[in-house]
Amino acid sequence: MNYVSLIGTLEGSPRVVNKKGLDCVECKITTTKDVINKAGVRTQQIETHVVFAWGKWSRILLAHSSPNLKVAVEGEIVNFFTHYKGRVFKHTEIEINDLILM
Repeated sequence: MNYVSLIGTLEGSPRVVNKKGLDCVECKITTTKDVINKAGVRTQQIETHVVFAWGKWSRILLAHSSPNLKVAVEGEIVNFFTHYKGRVFKHTEIEINDLILM
């Protein structure tokens, strides 16, 4: 099963990109979590996730989103590889299957 659920904040504005010959919307979501380090001090860990949407979710993202908007996303992890200057790079993105703007 390939399932991801994220609650976070939109970083910047969504942009239209071309994937597999089709237009989709791509944006970044930042999530935070509290962690306690070895010294016992609580800190916040921030992670950025690249997400993309097709169809109705792409239209909703373009029409209603703004920077720093809280969102909840459900989707699946998509991995792909690119070749650049003789090196192979792995990219991980999240394809949106459901979206809630808060």
